[in-house]
Formats: sequence, structure tokens, C-alpha cells
Amino acid sequence: MKSQFISYSEYLDIKKTSFENYDLYHDQNWLNLIQSAFDVHIKPVLTEDNKNEIISVTPFFYMKKGPFTLIGSPIRGLYTEYMGPLYKKSLTSEEKSIAIRSQHKLLVGCADYIEWGFQNRSN
Repeated sequence: MKSQFISYSEYLDIKKTSFENYDLYHDQNWLNLIQSAFDVHIKPVLTEDNKNEIISVTPFFYMKKGPFTLIGSPIRGLYTEYMGPLYKKSLTSEEKSIAIRSQHKLLVGCADYIEWGFQNRSN
């Protein structure tokens, strides 16, 4: 599996066409509100399997605090309890775990602090 950053507009298109199981915290209106209210940026991450098929997409908030770079899905204090990845319905728990590790590996190279917030549906 491989993960990469995508644009916010790509995230919105992919979410609409490939994922039905998103909630308020993944919705465009909510993300736009948080982005403007807290001066954070959205850096979505796309994960594909070895056949280059989309299996997961995750909206991450990105912000600078002094010399530190924070990335989270979500970041504490943004009034967003849960975000985390959206998965293709057919994924096993093991495949979901591999997708998260792939995303985390990408984030480690560009952040001083990484935070994940999952809801039960994320398994």
C-alpha cells in the first residue's frame, strides 16, 4: 500500500464518489468551518493498494505552533471529536491497520506531532 497527500478538492471528489460512510466530521461544511475558525489547513491523505485502487482517504488538519508542526485527524481543541480514515467497505481489519500504518509513515516525515481520533465505526 502507498499513501500520498492530495489536494482538498481531490479529497472532496473522492469522498463523494468512493465513500458513503462519512459523517459530520468528514463533511465539507464542517471542515471549511474548522479551517476558517481556527486558521488550520486541511491536508488529505489518499491510500491505494498494490493495484492502485483507492482504499482509504483521511482528512488531516495541519497547523504550526511556534517551531512545531502539528498534524491530526483531528487535532485536540478544534471541537472535532473524531475523524480518522474513511475506508472502502470491503477492507478487512488487517488491511485497515496496514492503511493506517502507511498514512502514519507518510506523516512522520513532515510533522513533530501526529494525532488520530477514531470513532467505533473505524474499527
